Amino acid sequence: MAESNLTERIAVVTGATGGMGTATATELSGAGWKDLLICDLDAGKLETLASSLRSTGAKVAILAGDVSDPVFPDRMVGALGEKQIGAVVHMAGISPRMAEAERILEVNLGATIRLVDGGEINGAGL
Repeated sequence: MAESNLTERIAVVTGATGGMGTATATELSGAGWKDLLICDLDAGKLETLASSLRSTGAKVAILAGDVSDPVFPDRMVGALGEKQIGAVVHMAGISPRMAEAERILEVNLGATIRLVDGGEINGAGL
């Protein structure tokens, strides 16, 4: 994506406070994305990451919540306001050591389906 588009659109990272999510948000910021929405369960951890990214010049909004909650996509749209999505990196997920099979499917599959089925979120064409 051209540099000019990076300043006009927002990048969304779910699971942002996990190892891969934090690395992804940091890499996006370093690659020129100036506007980020980072999402995860813990608002305190999100704010810590956001502060770090803001210190490099990024504009960072946070959205604390469970990505598997059926209303999460609507909350995400609300957090975007008028901004158009340029990228979504869905890093939220859990392993068999973290939960039972039903919960794993809800987080890893159900949440992904709901995010994709969100369709035309602010013209992003997900």
